Amino acid sequence: MRYLSLGCAVLLSACGGTAPSRAAQAPAPSEATACTAVVPHADLTGWRSVQAKGFTFCVPSNWSGSGRRQQHGEASITWGTGQPPARTATRVVQMHGGDLLPSAPTGSVVHSSSESIGGGDVHSFSESIGGAAASLYENDLVQGFITGATWRSKSIYLQGEARDRGTAEIELTIYRTVRFAAP
Repeated sequence: MRYLSLGCAVLLSACGGTAPSRAAQAPAPSEATACTAVVPHADLTGWRSVQAKGFTFCVPSNWSGSGRRQQHGEASITWGTGQPPARTATRVVQMHGGDLLPSAPTGSVVHSSSESIGGGDVHSFSESIGGAAASLYENDLVQGFITGATWRSKSIYLQGEARDRGTAEIELTIYRTVRFAAP
């Protein structure tokens, strides 16, 4: 009986130690990490943190994604290092004999051209975000909004697309949650 008691005690201490292992303490990859950023005049309750290389940012809990893209419905943001890629749009122009026409008569030729996104109402401004100077913009186009933030000193950018002004404002708030890893 004495050996049985001692054997159970050794077995329990080996298998059921008092402190959980490091693997058990770490959150599961699918487990969301709560956002700890503070943005004036923004309620980030329920937002979750997204880890990127060298920085973190927060998104509302109903956003999802993988890689370098987060999205909700038709809204999306992407991020990267260096300069943001140029955004282009395709516009179909109806032409007849070299003149632009409001409508295409029979026999007209339809051409497609690619050009930089422009037009609309452009708002650009600077803020200190995550302890570094950031350039932000919101481009109000006929079909939606293009938003973005660039940190030249950190060589990172975030860009977004939204269908309405409310979602564009959410994207700007997302950019304001960026926090950089300590060097």
